[in-house]
Amino acid sequence: MGVSDGSARFPTRRQALVAGGTALLAGTLGFSAGCRVKRSATSTRGSKDKPNVIVYLADTLRADHLGCYGHSVPTTPHIDSFSESAFWFEKCFSQGSWTKPSIGSLFTGVLPRVHQAVATDLNWKDTCELPVQTLRSQFVTLAETLRSAGYHTGLFLANPQVQKEFGFAQGFDHYVYKSAHETGQQVSEVIAWIATDRQSPFFAFVHELDPHGPYTPPPIEYTKLYGVSMEEDRNSLSIEDTRLLDAHESFYLPANDSAPNCDPVPLWELSPGGLAFLKRLYDAEIAHVDRHLGRLLSYLDRKGLAHNTVVVLTADHGEAFNEHGKFGHGNSIFNEEIHVPLIVRIPGQQRGGRVPYSVALYDLYPTLTTLTGASTPSYVQAKTLVDSAGACVVDKHRAVFSELDHYRPDTDRWDACVQQGSYKVRTHHGGQGMTGHILTQDRAEAVDLLEGNDVHGSHLRDLSETLRTTIKATGTLAASFGEAEWTNADEHHREELNAIGYL
Repeated sequence: MGVSDGSARFPTRRQALVAGGTALLAGTLGFSAGCRVKRSATSTRGSKDKPNVIVYLADTLRADHLGCYGHSVPTTPHIDSFSESAFWFEKCFSQGSWTKPSIGSLFTGVLPRVHQAVATDLNWKDTCELPVQTLRSQFVTLAETLRSAGYHTGLFLANPQVQKEFGFAQGFDHYVYKSAHETGQQVSEVIAWIATDRQSPFFAFVHELDPHGPYTPPPIEYTKLYGVSMEEDRNSLSIEDTRLLDAHESFYLPANDSAPNCDPVPLWELSPGGLAFLKRLYDAEIAHVDRHLGRLLSYLDRKGLAHNTVVVLTADHGEAFNEHGKFGHGNSIFNEEIHVPLIVRIPGQQRGGRVPYSVALYDLYPTLTTLTGASTPSYVQAKTLVDSAGACVVDKHRAVFSELDHYRPDTDRWDACVQQGSYKVRTHHGGQGMTGHILTQDRAEAVDLLEGNDVHGSHLRDLSETLRTTIKATGTLAASFGEAEWTNADEHHREELNAIGYL
């Protein structure tokens, strides 16, 4: 999260938590180095057989706003350079369009319908508690799998949706959670942790919060991208645009009786100029993320760790900017909300390359177990992207599934989609309807070709049957793990979730 200049009218909840609550959080909930597992005396840090692993996940980062994915604004010079020696997957899709279902799938290798660490009871204001679904211990998480293989595991977290109290720290020896932690400080803590552990290979999962709303980049990032300050650009907008943008910032303020903030801001009323400014703020936050990932990559180079460290850049979901009448995320399974970057640099690669085939974000689970020699649980639905030597094994489009939970626990009322190359089939209205699209001809997913009489219609109907079959099979797998489990979030957790606009 960046620090706003004079163009930011309000200190957002995220800023307030960082400024005043970090020390309290660390002391109250134990956000510090946790217990450490015993290691073999003969283990080596990033040995030939066990490379180090870093997953750097930028929250809310849609793929098409990166230079290497075709964006016209130079937001990501470090990521673009990094991608030149890595596999970058052009068509990677997350399994959910908001954080909890997506990270739950990434950590378990199963679809959201199976892990069910999704719902939050939004009727909390009428009760004394906030029931939240948790990630159950029946699932062997990626971190647990790597720890069993001899890895020292660290989670660096800034998003309150996936904190320890909700089950997402399983398998991590070292756990640092600071709500809305500033990206630069977070990367510094990761570097410090890497520098202190010299006895075993490490797995670091870094989940930073930008470019999540309310889009408050450091002023210098904005100026570097556009050659003009945020304040100057904002002052050129109409009064109505400024009012809407102020309302968007105030949405992230603590709610109270005199200034409730539970209603969505009608950002669809922005003029083209106002919408362009909102996107520029988003892009400037991406530039900030890129700069600090560049710091981390530079550190690995300086310390001689790059040659034996798998590095992954990805996101949990994308972000909508009125492509289908919505802003933000968690609203749909249109591609602006689920198309994410996935760039994987594997030690020993001289050059990577573009992989043009459709793959799933949660494929990262078996990919990392394959590269590290760890075991993959038999129930995992995801598939590895590489073999044990690090060669890419994706040579055709995979059928990739994503789910939309509508923020409710009843999976029978969820929607889902499957994509395979340029073909996509999705359900809507709680699974009551189904449409099919050819994305190369219809990026807006507006034209239903499911009943077409040509070869495209036939392929879409086959894909729709694949979707139905998978939903059924996934339901059976989910039943084998039993009912979803819940915990009660306290007032502090509620305020943290408020701070990123979820309550």
